[in-house]
Amino acid sequence: MIKNINLSDFAVKDLEIIYSWYEDKHIGLGEEFILEIDETLLTISRYPAAGVECYEGIRKILIPRFPFLIYYHESKLEIKIMAVTHAHRDPDYVEKQLKDRVKGDQNV
Repeated sequence: MIKNINLSDFAVKDLEIIYSWYEDKHIGLGEEFILEIDETLLTISRYPAAGVECYEGIRKILIPRFPFLIYYHESKLEIKIMAVTHAHRDPDYVEKQLKDRVKGDQNV
């Protein structure tokens, strides 16, 4: 069963920042990043367990070709994208950000 993907406001902001950064480096690279995001989201929607569980109820998956991770939470009805962060970001920082985001998003 393919589940719907719902991006949190936080994840949308993450993607906007990353897209802009890549476009500033090379025109079209931001678009390539978004294409990889779309492919990864399709994988998650088809195979929610594809990501590795990293925090209670939250999984992460690496985006091909780019050093970023998508963090997501699966419910019975949908998959909520909580964050998109650089793969080398401090895990303690990411965990704190995810906990804060979950508190700020009562639909998780």
